[in-house]
This record gives sequence, C-alpha cells and structure tokens, in this order.
Amino acid sequence: MNCQWVEHGDIAERYVAGTLPEADRDAFEEHFFSCEACLARLETLQHTAALVGAAAPATSRGGRYWPLAVAAGLMVVLGVTFQMTTRRTEQPIQVAQAPKAAAPAANPWAELSRFDAPEYRTALVRGTAPSADFRAGMAAYQKRDFASAAASLRQAADRNPKDAAAGFFAGVSELLAGNAAAGIQRLAAVDSMGFTPYQEEARFYRAKGLLQTGDAEGARKALEAVAAMRGDLETAAKDLLTKLR
Repeated sequence: MNCQWVEHGDIAERYVAGTLPEADRDAFEEHFFSCEACLARLETLQHTAALVGAAAPATSRGGRYWPLAVAAGLMVVLGVTFQMTTRRTEQPIQVAQAPKAAAPAANPWAELSRFDAPEYRTALVRGTAPSADFRAGMAAYQKRDFASAAASLRQAADRNPKDAAAGFFAGVSELLAGNAAAGIQRLAAVDSMGFTPYQEEARFYRAKGLLQTGDAEGARKALEAVAAMRGDLETAAKDLLTKLR
C-alpha cells in the first residue's frame, strides 16, 4: 500500500464507505498510521461523511453509491469554505484618509485688538472741501458700514495721498471690516506723513491692527511710540502695554 495506490484506487473513500475488502482495509490502516497525508485525507472524509450521512439516500448507505455521497458532501464543504474565503477577500479596501489639517491656533491678543470706531469730527480748512469719495465713505462710516466706507475712502486716499484724514479713516475702516493687513498699511502711510492731526491715532490703531494679526512685538513698538508723544492716547497706550507684558 502506498499513496499512489490510495489515490487512484479511491481507497480512503471506500474505507469510509465500508466497501473496502478486508485485506485492503488492513493494508490501508497500516499505511495511514505512518502517512500524515493519507491520515489527513481520511479524517476529512470521515468528517464529511458525518455531516452528510443523515441526508444521504437510504439506497446509498453501505452500497456502491455511498462513496459518491461522501464525495458530494466533500464538494459542498469545500464550496462553502471557498465562498467564505472569497467574501473575506472581496471586502472593500479601506482607503487611508489624509490627516486633517490642524486648526489654526487662536490669536491670544484678539481681545486686546478690539476697539470702537474713532469719532469723526468735521473740520474744514478754509478754501478746501472734502471729495465726493470722502463724503460717501464717511457717510457709510457713521452708519457703521465699514466695508463700504473702506471702499470709498481707499479711492479718496489714493487720489490724494497727502490727505491724512482719508488715509486714517480708510485704515481704520479696513481694520473694522476685517482687512487687517490693508488697514495696517494705510495707517503706516499716515504715520509716515509726519506731524498731522492723525499721527498719534494712526500709531495707536496701527498697534490694534498688529494685534489682530498676532504681532505683539510690532504692536508694543507702535504703542511705545504713542506713549512717547505724550498726547491724548498716552494713558491708553501705556495701559495696553501693561496688558501686553
């Protein structure tokens, strides 16, 4: 008895079915006790026979159709196993999600950057009159429509770069409309004009704009310049400097 004889002679199937002659049965038993492959084959067939034995036709039990029933049962078991394996294989592939970008850190100076709109006091110099853009911008400013005010005042300041009032209120309107960078630039331009009625305020509100962007060091320098002027905003500047420290 050898493995080739077992396979081609359906020895294991006939052994399970009980149709194997006694001599062949003894030879097969002696073989499978020393052959792991044939022993495993036999155990699989015995297990399959136990599963399908109750459902097998009566005419096949102990008869020549019993090996066919065992083989059919084996195919059923193998088919179920294949389906389970296939289903596991066909599970949708989980696509790795790209990590979400971290939320920007909150500005620690946001509270100190808040301010109320500076009051506009009409003061006409003899022989001059405000431009139409300036009048439209200040009308929107007084209604607290800062986005519209900024749009009109930008045009007024661009037409007359030496108009400190237009530049100042354009810069403040930009800050109040949420355009910090544009507001800082406008107020810096007013400061660079030198001594004007708006220089001190331009420095102070530029510091507020710098705080809106989180630039505490830039704001500190601007406030120190305000305090050094010893004007109306000296106390407010010093108080803000204390809070920054």
